[in-house]
Amino acid sequence: MYVYRDIPSFIAFGVSFIMLLYGSYIDWKFREIDNWPWVVMALTGVFIIIYIDGNTIVELSHILPFIAALLSLFGPIIDWDEIIKMDDLYYILIDYGSYVISAILFLLTYIFLGLNNFFITMLIVYMMYVFIRVLYELSVIHGGADAKALMSISFLFFNGFSLPVIPLIKYNTVFPFSFQVLFDAVLISLFLPVYFFIINIKNRNISIPYMLFGYKMSLPEAKKKYVWLMELPGNRMILFPGKLDDEVIKHAFDGLEREKKENVWVTPQLPFIIFIFVGYIIQTIFFSPLALIFYH
Repeated sequence: MYVYRDIPSFIAFGVSFIMLLYGSYIDWKFREIDNWPWVVMALTGVFIIIYIDGNTIVELSHILPFIAALLSLFGPIIDWDEIIKMDDLYYILIDYGSYVISAILFLLTYIFLGLNNFFITMLIVYMMYVFIRVLYELSVIHGGADAKALMSISFLFFNGFSLPVIPLIKYNTVFPFSFQVLFDAVLISLFLPVYFFIINIKNRNISIPYMLFGYKMSLPEAKKKYVWLMELPGNRMILFPGKLDDEVIKHAFDGLEREKKENVWVTPQLPFIIFIFVGYIIQTIFFSPLALIFYH
C-alpha cells in the first residue's frame, strides 16, 4: 500500500511513462517529435518540487538554486533546429545564456548562502542538463528530442525514483536517475551489432565492419525507408552516415542510380528515444544495471 509521500513518485512515473511512450511512437512513425511532451514532463517536475519542498523553497538558499535549474529548462522547451535555421541571435543568446546565468546563480548561492541538500540536488540536475547538451552538440546524441527527453527526466526525477512495489530490485546509487536511463539506453543499443551480424550472415552479406552496423537493401526501397546510406557512388563506404546532410544524401542516391546499383548497404534511422523509453522501463520497473555493476 502506498502512502502520502509516494504520490509525487506515482505522478512522475505516470506522466513520464505516457510522454515517453507517445514520443517513441511518434518518432518511430514520423522521425520528428514536437516539444510539448518534454514541456509537460518538465512542468510536472516543477509541480513535484513545489509539492515536496514548498515549505522551504521560499528561503533564498532554496529558491535561487530552484530558479537556476528552472532557467536551464529553457533548453528542452525551445526548438533548437528552428533557431539554428533562423539564425536568430536573440534566441541563441537566450538558449546558451540560460546555462551561464544558471551557473552564476549557483555560484552566488554557494558563496553567500552556503550548501544544503536542495542546492546539491538542483546542481546535479543542472550538471546533467549541461552534460546532455554537450553530448548533443558533439553529435553523440543525434536527436534534439532525445536530449530534451533526458533533460526533462533529470528535472522530473530530481530526487531519484522508488515506490513500494517498483523497482522490483531496490538499489542505492550516487548516479543521477537520467544518467542511469541514458546508460541503459546505450547498453541496449550495443546489441544492435549482434542483430545486424546475424541478419547479414543469414543473407550471406559479408563485409567487415559494415555488416555490424547495417544491412543490404534494394536501392528503390532504401529511398522510401527511414535509412541512411552507408554506400556512396564510386564504391565508397561510410561507417557513420548520420553525419551526412540531406543534399549530400540526395546526390548519393542520384549517383547510385546512374551506376545502376541494385542493392546498397544501409543503416536504419532507429529513433534513440525508443531506447531511452526501454531504458526508463528497466530503471523504474525492474532494476538499475549501473547500480548492479558498481554496488553488487
